[in-house]
Amino acid sequence: MRSPAHLPKIIDGITHFNFFLEHHHGGPSKDFSLEVHRLLGEFPARRPDSDAGPRGDGNLVADNTVTITSTPDNKFGFTIRNTSMFDLFPYLFYFDPEEYTINLWYGPEAPQVAAPLKAKTQQLHGEVTIGMGSEPGFGFELPDNQKSGSGFFKLFVATEYLEMDWIQQKISPLDPTFEGAPRGLKMVREKLKYIPRWDALTVALTITRG
Repeated sequence: MRSPAHLPKIIDGITHFNFFLEHHHGGPSKDFSLEVHRLLGEFPARRPDSDAGPRGDGNLVADNTVTITSTPDNKFGFTIRNTSMFDLFPYLFYFDPEEYTINLWYGPEAPQVAAPLKAKTQQLHGEVTIGMGSEPGFGFELPDNQKSGSGFFKLFVATEYLEMDWIQQKISPLDPTFEGAPRGLKMVREKLKYIPRWDALTVALTITRG
């Protein structure tokens, strides 16, 4: 049984989860997108199943939703596409609404690196792939007593490197060891000559048993 003294921490953690899950910058953007792929082959040569998805183009996402089948062997990867005129820094988070946890699945390695998601050119759009080829894929396995599950992929992009690691909430607020929502550095407002552009999108995930 949880102590009543733990209740404020639970509320704090759930509030943190909901704030960043719902955090957007204006209306939906068409300048970047997140694709989810079922992978074929074995590590380290996995590749997207190009015939999968509602449109038969390998992308499982439709209308910002995706449904995947949970089996021990199914592995998945992601493609982030950029059709804007700006080089972007992408940050992909996974939100678990059952545990209220937040995990960063992809982000730039350091402030010194160039923006990995390049701007669109006349012939090509920029893209970043995650969990394919020589990278470990992602699996989604349901507990034995559960027929379905859900989650959210949240993608933030910015024109400058941002320290986003602190958004993570690796321990569930429902866990007695949870010590409260993570805190960012104290913010001091200043006048900037240049304000970085940023945006976000959310893809709702449904997991079914295979």
